[in-house]
Amino acid sequence: MKDDRKGRKNGRGFYLYPAKGRKSKKQPDTAIYTLLGVTPNGRQTPDQIAERCVMMMLNEAARCLDEGVVRSARDGDIGGVFGIGFPPFLGGPFRYMDSLGAADVVAKLQRLAGQYGERFKPCERLIIMAEQQLSFWPAPRAQSVTELDEALS
Repeated sequence: MKDDRKGRKNGRGFYLYPAKGRKSKKQPDTAIYTLLGVTPNGRQTPDQIAERCVMMMLNEAARCLDEGVVRSARDGDIGGVFGIGFPPFLGGPFRYMDSLGAADVVAKLQRLAGQYGERFKPCERLIIMAEQQLSFWPAPRAQSVTELDEALS
């Protein structure tokens, strides 16, 4: 806000805004990079960018289950599909993690953590699930939050 970037309201924001009434393809305002302290390198493919976003979301979904933000994988899947628009044909974030396998999710997160830092470090629940070859669905009694919490202690 120091730079008075209010978006369309004043024609200054993350993007360059054309004169009123004209529609055009969004173009980033390159001055924003200096304000954010970043330099785009343009070396990542759209698939790599998507993988980073999806893996971060899956890790956070599992962490939400750890922290009691959601009570079950079912609740998380419903919230993912209806709340944030997770693709319904994938079944929700927890069902999708099951289709990939916890070991694969953990391996991808560890690779991303090595490349991009701690924010991609897999949460404890995923690590335990990968080691024990567990899944979220169907949710057997042995995978209750309390029992996994005890395993983490």
